[in-house]
Amino acid sequence: MKKIYLALSLSFLIISCSKKEITSSKLQSRNGVYYEINQQKPFTGEVIDKYSNGQIAIKKSLKKGSLNGSFKTFYSNGQIKESFNYKNGILIGDYITYFENGQIEIKSNYDDYGVNIGKRYDEFGNLISIISNNEFFKASEFSTELILIQKNNKYGYINKIGEIVIPPEYFYISDFSDEYEGLAIVSKNEKMGAVDKTGKVVIPVEYNRFYFVSDGLFKFEKNKKYGFIDKSGKIVIPFKYDMALWFSAGLVPVKKDDKYGFLNKIGETIIPFEYDDASGFINDLAYAKKDGKYGFLNKIGEIVIPFEYDSTDYFFEKLAVVKKGDKYGLIDKEGKIIIPFEYDKISSYSDRSNKTFSKDLKELISVKKGNKYGLINKTGKIIIPCIYDSISDFEDNLTIVKKDGKYGLIDGTGKIISPCIYDFIYGFIDGISLATLDGEKGAINFEGKVIVPFGKYDYLNFPKGEVIKVNKEKKWGYINKYGKEIIPIGYYDSVSDLSEGLILVNKLEYTSLGLKTVSRYIDKTGKTIIQFMGYSSDFSEGLAAVKRNRKSGFINKLGMLVVPFEYDMVYKFSEGLCTVVNDGKKGVINQYGHVIIPIIYDNIEPISEGIFAVVKNGKYGFIDKLGKIIIPFEYEDDDRRNFWFKEGVAVVKKNGRYGYINKFGQALTKFEYTRADDFRDNQEAYVEKGSERGYINKKGEFRKLNN
Repeated sequence: MKKIYLALSLSFLIISCSKKEITSSKLQSRNGVYYEINQQKPFTGEVIDKYSNGQIAIKKSLKKGSLNGSFKTFYSNGQIKESFNYKNGILIGDYITYFENGQIEIKSNYDDYGVNIGKRYDEFGNLISIISNNEFFKASEFSTELILIQKNNKYGYINKIGEIVIPPEYFYISDFSDEYEGLAIVSKNEKMGAVDKTGKVVIPVEYNRFYFVSDGLFKFEKNKKYGFIDKSGKIVIPFKYDMALWFSAGLVPVKKDDKYGFLNKIGETIIPFEYDDASGFINDLAYAKKDGKYGFLNKIGEIVIPFEYDSTDYFFEKLAVVKKGDKYGLIDKEGKIIIPFEYDKISSYSDRSNKTFSKDLKELISVKKGNKYGLINKTGKIIIPCIYDSISDFEDNLTIVKKDGKYGLIDGTGKIISPCIYDFIYGFIDGISLATLDGEKGAINFEGKVIVPFGKYDYLNFPKGEVIKVNKEKKWGYINKYGKEIIPIGYYDSVSDLSEGLILVNKLEYTSLGLKTVSRYIDKTGKTIIQFMGYSSDFSEGLAAVKRNRKSGFINKLGMLVVPFEYDMVYKFSEGLCTVVNDGKKGVINQYGHVIIPIIYDNIEPISEGIFAVVKNGKYGFIDKLGKIIIPFEYEDDDRRNFWFKEGVAVVKKNGRYGYINKFGQALTKFEYTRADDFRDNQEAYVEKGSERGYINKKGEFRKLNN
């Protein structure tokens, strides 16, 4: 009898201790806590999802509704794909991903501050990159054996075996690059300086702002005065100047008592302080302004081109655009007039906003006379007379022109490829341009030949992935770039754009559940890959939002639900993260559905360069992709524009004025602009300050536009 009782007890113990197993589709999230559907107690147990062949796809453990313990994903052949661990909903410990052949791809480690250090391998086990703070760096880049680390929002460096070389005590620390003469720029307690590779402070951390290194000298600002320091920490140009530009030809223009002069690298005055404006030297000449007129100086201060112009630009390719009265011309370095002063506009070589100057046809310059545009070469020879209303960018020796309200095509010699007969030509993609002719839509190629007849379709989208979305009588379909129909026009109620190789279509159909919207994902051949009952969205980073019973989740490209239906609204995934909405508040989840940024914010801008701009109580701040607040909520909201990082810089607003900050929250400019655009091509940004207009670079230097 005792044996029977003991056996029953052991059986009960085994059953009671075994973990409960369910699929993701049977779970729902309530404020970030997972429950079985229609249950009130948070779920504890294992969640297992499988492929159609029966192999496990995802296996994860939950405890009291939070991810806790092992989380693994697998390839469809059963080989492990990812392995990591959670503790009370927080990713912690080793994170490992595998190639399908079983070789480790990534091995890193999460602590309370995110990934500190890890390694990435190729399929043969060779180390190819180092991971630091969730960023990948080529292993060869760490010739100094130093790797950036972060702790409590402070930065330092470790070596490749994990030893701390520079403690994480700086609000900002740069890399040790040749650009900084082997030093690193640091910031601490709102002051800046520089350290060497051992952590020794070489330039005292006492300056208000660092700008750049020019000819081996570091430009700093202290108490609104500018000076230069060498790499040993010696001040070579004292901090007594109101403005300083950069060194060129061994000289730097500086401003003192409202006048500009030029200093050499030991601070001696080479060109006296007698000019109202001045530039650096380009092609051995610098422009300067005196008594309201511009001219050019050489590096010993001699006047090479007299002060007789109302505005000027730099010399590029030995030519400069200058203005005299209300007309523009072109001069060479000797002051010889190459193009006479007869044009109302000449595209400046140095104007990076110019969209007409050809990248492929370097000799051509856009000019304007009256209200008409033409092209000339650098000798002043007229290539295309000023007869066009507009001339667009060149692409493959072809440009779109407008004349008498109609559009056509010409090449770089002025030869007419297609006469100006079209209502509009939209621009070429993969050798095809959409166009309209007498109100009808069609498409032409580079040779001006019609490849989609005008009037056959009511509407055509731009070509994408060798297919073109078309519309006829308010019905949509797809053709390829040769005009062959791929998805029948009018069969589906809605047809999306091609996204990640799939086209989403919807159709209201009779099903076993009645009249329902059925979503299908179709490839470029017309084959149905996924079918879903309910509303869906396009794929982004391998996941598509789907909706059921007024709640949204995500499926993968196998049609599996990977993020449960628990959000009022979701956005697309970007950089592995997605903004979600519940009860009017926004937060961010990752591709596994884990909440990275709590759902408590009034607004979250799309992620840009790994950073979210976030609004709380009417103030902007910035949060990184680990969910950490890296720049506090101290900037003003603005209905006229969005704020995000571009080229490492963000426009922000404080006290009603715009300024620029870097990713560490350091101000790159003063907050004094009434308009401030994003940086373009890592070069300059357009700004306005009262009646002044111009461009500013990342060094904070302002290039005024002359009216």
